[in-house]
Amino acid sequence: MATDFFVFKKFPSVDSSREIINLLEANNIECHFHDDTLVYIKTINNTVELGCTLSIKSQDFDKANSVLEKYYLNEIETVDKSYYLYEFTNDELIQIMDKPFDWGEFDFHLSKIILKERGIEISDDYIEEQKKQKIKELSKIEKVPTYSLVMGYVCSFFVPPYSILKGILILHNGNILPNGKKVYSHSESDRKHAKTFLTIGIIVLIISVLSMIYNANG
Repeated sequence: MATDFFVFKKFPSVDSSREIINLLEANNIECHFHDDTLVYIKTINNTVELGCTLSIKSQDFDKANSVLEKYYLNEIETVDKSYYLYEFTNDELIQIMDKPFDWGEFDFHLSKIILKERGIEISDDYIEEQKKQKIKELSKIEKVPTYSLVMGYVCSFFVPPYSILKGILILHNGNILPNGKKVYSHSESDRKHAKTFLTIGIIVLIISVLSMIYNANG
C-alpha cells in the first residue's frame, strides 16, 4: 500500500533523481516517485517550487542509506579539488559533522575525508552520537496546552469544524526519522483527547447539517 511508503529524498528535478532511483531499484528497494516540478506555491515574497519526492518503505531506510553511502564514497574518489567544500574552514566542516542529517550524503562524507586530510580525525562513534542526538530531538514529545484541549472540547459543540481540524492536527502531527520510523509529536494522552473531541465535532456537525436539511424541507 502507498501508505507504507515515506519520503526518503527530495530532488529539484526529475533528472537529478534518476540515478539514485536506478541505484535503489538495482538493490531491490521498491521506490515511489512523485513529480511536483510543475507545481508552485506563491508566497508574498517569492514562488516556491515543490520539486520531486522519492518514497520508500520504512523498513528499507537503513538498507537504502547503506547503499547510498557506498555509492557516494566511490563518487568522492573522483571529485575535483575545486569542489566548494575544499574552501570551507575546519570549523565549518566540523559543523557539518555535527549535523549528519542536515547535509547530503556526498557533502557529509567528503567533509569527513577533507578533515582527515587536514589531520583531523572524526570517529564513527562521534558521528553515531550526533545521529542519536538528532533522532532524540526529532522524537521529542510536545505537550498540547491544557487550554487548547479545553477549547477543542468546547468548540466541538459550538464550532465543530475548528475541533475537527484541531483534532486531526494533534492526532497526525509527527516526524519520519532518518531511520524510517514514524513518531508522533504529541503524547498518547493528548492524542486520545484529540480523538474524542474530533469525534464529538463530527457527530455535532452531522446532526447540524441534517437538522438544516430537515428544516429546509419542512
